[in-house]
Amino acid sequence: MRLFSKAAWLCGAMLHGLTCGSLHAAETKPGNAMSWCQFDLPPMYIVDGPDAGKGVVDGHVDFLIRHLLEYQHQIQVSNIRRVTEQIRNREHVVCAGMQKNAERETYMLFSAPFLAADAPSLVLPLHNLERMRPYLNAAGEIRLSALVEGSPMILGIAFGRSCGRDIDSVMAGLKDRPNVLVRPAAQDLTEALLGMMALKRVDYTIAYGSEFRVLSAARANAGPELVSLPIEGQPRYIPVYIVAPPG
Repeated sequence: MRLFSKAAWLCGAMLHGLTCGSLHAAETKPGNAMSWCQFDLPPMYIVDGPDAGKGVVDGHVDFLIRHLLEYQHQIQVSNIRRVTEQIRNREHVVCAGMQKNAERETYMLFSAPFLAADAPSLVLPLHNLERMRPYLNAAGEIRLSALVEGSPMILGIAFGRSCGRDIDSVMAGLKDRPNVLVRPAAQDLTEALLGMMALKRVDYTIAYGSEFRVLSAARANAGPELVSLPIEGQPRYIPVYIVAPPG
């Protein structure tokens, strides 16, 4: 049974959407080796500390590894930029916990959703909250385009990271503005941006709800108090996928 076909049998819809072209590449790879890419992104992935390997997505990946015994599995701790380049180059990597957008669909194969994540929200220091009020709608949600276009405040984002199709579509037309700071995507994705926020180099960023809760608790005594604001047009949850290169 081909690699992802067997995974689909084990996990139901988790990998159902991936095509056989990518699966064939997995079979013909010497030694049937495959790399599972992950990031330092609690609570989805937990790379370090006493809870290492106990993240939400870690558990799904571990399930697949334990049941795909005929394959040699490797864990690759990486960053978004490296993983996307590997997939573009059709290297034999698989990554669970990715978002779908129009640009990624040109070179990635996506599974059916296997998880639902809290939608991304705006994250900022409490002392900046009053400055956001002109950009809130009647429901108390931030109007992202209006904020970036109408305010001098600096938005910090990680290069290559996706916040879902809708936010990515908005940011595609705004990322070159002088008040948008695009930093290299490190393994930690968001924690470095929070550090820049504490140094007042960045005024706000975008993070997933579960990610915000973990990071804000961890940094409770390491900087300004953080708050989050919902972004206009976002649902409560967004789907999460497993991706692989095409065959």
